Amino acid sequence: MNTVKQANKLLVEQLYRDCINAGRFELLEDLIHPQFVGSAGERGPGGFMETVAQLREGFPGIQFTLEDVIAERDRVVAMARIEEAEQGSLSGFSANHRLPAAIAVFQIKDSRIVRAWLQLDRLGLQQQAEAIAGR
Repeated sequence: MNTVKQANKLLVEQLYRDCINAGRFELLEDLIHPQFVGSAGERGPGGFMETVAQLREGFPGIQFTLEDVIAERDRVVAMARIEEAEQGSLSGFSANHRLPAAIAVFQIKDSRIVRAWLQLDRLGLQQQAEAIAGR
């Protein structure tokens, strides 16, 4: 694998390991480009941090385990398994719900993440909600 692809993969792995899982938001300035735009329209390292902070507030024990990380040109695709949080709730789902898998596509510019697109397993979430509701 060429060095740019490897560096891009390592950047995304560090984002999950050190920032999202460990909550070390002080590292975001080095990982997220000032022109960053996220899936929900969040902007810059501060916007990324707010999104992750909300997620960690709703699920304080949340952990993402990267199952696949694929790099090509300026893109990195990460497929993550989301470990069940120990407490809290977010968007109507409490910690006793199994959280979905997630796939994210990141665009890298100047050795930092400049764009992110996220897709959760919404069908899995819906099926879980229906099972809990007794449908």
